[in-house]
Amino acid sequence: MGNKNSQKNFKINQETMGNFSQLPEELIIYIFQFLDDQNLIKLSSVSRTFNEISNDPYVWKLLFKSHNPHLENVPVPPPSLRSWKKYYIFRTIWKQKWFKQKYRQPANIRYQPGVNGAKFTGIDQYATCNWDGTVKLWEISKKRKVLTLPTPHTGPIWSLDVNKQRTQLVSGGKDQEIHLYNLPSHKKFQQLYDQTQKRSAKINLDHINNHINNHNNEANEEERKDEFNLVPVVFKGHHGPVACMKLDEEKIISGSYDTDVRIWDITTHKTKGIIHHSDSIWALDYVGDRLITGSRDTALRWWNIQTEKEVDLLVGHERPISTLQYDGDIIISGGYDNTCRVWDLRSSKRCIDVLRGHQSTVSYLQFDSDVLVTSSFDSTIKVWDRRKLSAGPVHTFKEFERNTWVLSVEFRDGVLLATSNAGEAKVLDFRTKEMLEVENSEMLWKWQN
Repeated sequence: MGNKNSQKNFKINQETMGNFSQLPEELIIYIFQFLDDQNLIKLSSVSRTFNEISNDPYVWKLLFKSHNPHLENVPVPPPSLRSWKKYYIFRTIWKQKWFKQKYRQPANIRYQPGVNGAKFTGIDQYATCNWDGTVKLWEISKKRKVLTLPTPHTGPIWSLDVNKQRTQLVSGGKDQEIHLYNLPSHKKFQQLYDQTQKRSAKINLDHINNHINNHNNEANEEERKDEFNLVPVVFKGHHGPVACMKLDEEKIISGSYDTDVRIWDITTHKTKGIIHHSDSIWALDYVGDRLITGSRDTALRWWNIQTEKEVDLLVGHERPISTLQYDGDIIISGGYDNTCRVWDLRSSKRCIDVLRGHQSTVSYLQFDSDVLVTSSFDSTIKVWDRRKLSAGPVHTFKEFERNTWVLSVEFRDGVLLATSNAGEAKVLDFRTKEMLEVENSEMLWKWQN
């Protein structure tokens, strides 16, 4: 009798496993799926049979995907790692380094004017939304801009999001418009970068004709935008600045100062639903049909997307809400009252914890199963252990100058990206040289096309 997901048929030894040996193999593997990594490793030393079950690829695959939901669609481990166990260990190492605060000298890129936010868009790339109305694509390893996306907003961009597949990007601005871009694949991004290198070399070799070369450079860039299908689809309908957005493969959900949440169909480019709020909407997130909004009126609201009706009102913040994330059960929100609040929709109490640590507005936050990262107008970034939130932040990063507002923060696979109103983006890299070699192999495999 064998588990269809397991690659082994285990030899059950009654002497070493006792009554446990009477259980069907499928049930034994099912029980092992509920163990954490430390207990799996401990059990592997109990007996030969336990060792085989504890190292079963299916068990480690489930453990990996439960801790890395953003990689749930990865069909097999990358060739450089070969097993789900090694893949899980690799992904766990960098998170441990966060709590030891070990990272390389941050890459610091300064632009003018200020940067309102940033999102990872690929293997070694990220996008920034800026006060001058532009969205720019950058390469982390080269510390340089590759491209400014066409059709800029006519005012500052206040919100930015990238879909899960990192194939599309959406920006929302003070001009009340939403721009949807198709992002270049890893291969096309490299082509864009190579073309940029060639143009830069040409300009360096000919200083005398600098003005002519710059003119040609702008013309070439416009040709590249058409060649790589980077011209956006523009959505219009809001009557106030677009403050927050979420994007998936089918729809855009946007919140605005006009007090409305609009649900847009990406295919038809039309609004297919409107939820009316009582005040300006500054933050939102959703899972399935559950939508959570945070507002200037200090309240969180839980909505049903299909019926467009309010399900519950969550009150606790004392000042406007600036940021939130929702994972299906847990909401963590941050606001102008300098706190983060943890909400559990399964609990009748709703608000289960209040996190105090910042000295000013909590501007942005992101969490996964292990880590919460927050940024603030107090110039700091704080890292919290999800298992011990009430103990306070485990580390505070002071990478920005005093009196600088940290406007956004995002982390992914050992890299932290933060932006400020001083026109800076800082990249903190927690990966070792060995981890980088593995990650490069993995990402090239994963993003080949």
